Amino acid sequence: MDEALIRQVVEKVLAAYGEERAESDSGSKPGDGAGILSIPAEASGRHVHLSQKHVEALFGAGYVLKKKKDISQPGQYLCEERVTLVGPKGRMDKVAVLGPVRKETQVEISLTDGKALGINAPVRMSGDLAGAADAFLMNGSSLIKAENAVITAQNHLHMTTKDAERFQVKNGEKVQIIMNTKRPLIFQDVVVRADDHGALGFHMDYDEANACGFQKGDTATLLKNGELPPCSSCPGKELEPGSAQTEPKTEIIEAKLISEMDIRELHQRQISTVQVKKGSLVTPLARDLAREKHMTIHIVQ
Repeated sequence: MDEALIRQVVEKVLAAYGEERAESDSGSKPGDGAGILSIPAEASGRHVHLSQKHVEALFGAGYVLKKKKDISQPGQYLCEERVTLVGPKGRMDKVAVLGPVRKETQVEISLTDGKALGINAPVRMSGDLAGAADAFLMNGSSLIKAENAVITAQNHLHMTTKDAERFQVKNGEKVQIIMNTKRPLIFQDVVVRADDHGALGFHMDYDEANACGFQKGDTATLLKNGELPPCSSCPGKELEPGSAQTEPKTEIIEAKLISEMDIRELHQRQISTVQVKKGSLVTPLARDLAREKHMTIHIVQ
């Protein structure tokens, strides 16, 4: 199918269905040599954080949780112990217990888990148990009711305060995250959790991981206000000795269809940033070529 025919088809589709929301896009991905910071991504399965009171109710007076191995966030670890989670519609055995103990017991499940268990768990940041659901926890014959304890964890971005400076974000700020996976997906309203003890990483649950085809080792990219962070804030982008710095060139494209041919022509004119009107369609081949040429595509109103 030639370029002219493709344009005609797209024009008809857009006219028939109205203005389509343009897909936020970037010409660079972490690890492709463009200097953009790569963010480790991690999927968390269902687990519980127990209070000492509930530890002793389930495992015995004076019981101390046994550490099995450290997990990604400093100071937190997987325990040897497992519990059974019980809801109105079913149960889930061998649910992981994470340490250390907390002031209040917290149970974190996915929305899919909630459907299976019959538990309507609200989406909350870890530690926010306002309006949290109830569930029962078991260990052998020991049974407790965990009241106001069950949530579906809001996805979030851990980082140190130094990371926050590099990414130009603040603790508590909401950002967008795009997953660099076989089914790329953008997560909205991801909360930044920046402190002196955090380790850089984007955390999501298995529902979200499955939606984007996540596999261990896949990374994410931060999109602040729909744009990739400027390369000036990225390490490893220093100019080589003797090289001259060229002024970045930006061009606004009014067309409703941006093709590979358009990107190639822009690259020949040394355009590094392309601004595309909201409602335009950027073809997959155009996005691939932009990544290859380290060009950035921004969606504008």
